[in-house]
Amino acid sequence: MISKSISYEELKKAIDAAFEDDHEIVGMYDPSQNVSNLSEVSDNIYKKLFELKDIVECKGVYSEKKLIGYYVFIDSLLISFALNKELRVPQHLNGFFKLIKKDLGDLFVCRLWDSNMRGIKWLVKNDMQIIDIEKNIVTLIFKK
Repeated sequence: MISKSISYEELKKAIDAAFEDDHEIVGMYDPSQNVSNLSEVSDNIYKKLFELKDIVECKGVYSEKKLIGYYVFIDSLLISFALNKELRVPQHLNGFFKLIKKDLGDLFVCRLWDSNMRGIKWLVKNDMQIIDIEKNIVTLIFKK
């Protein structure tokens, strides 16, 4: 598994690949957005990230040259991430977090909606700690 910088056109493909058949994400997504299906979630994520295009770095995640996920960050803030549902097994999930750590370093933060318990649990499992919960947003920190 590797990561490499991708364009915004490739980012849309990466978001679609990461959330393919992941219908559960609809119920975990930003409650302030009116989304009712997977396509709307994917489009909304892309729209939000596109608004930040001049200040963030986008990485595509590949397995054997196949685009399987992405993560987006600025400095020490992990903004968005996902890995294809079929590959969410320990081996790939561990490799995915290692790629994120490689780019963000030994100290970074992530903020997720409290409805995204799956993402929060995964980050905690990878040694991130919850440091704040405010207005439905959970802030986690990775510190080594």
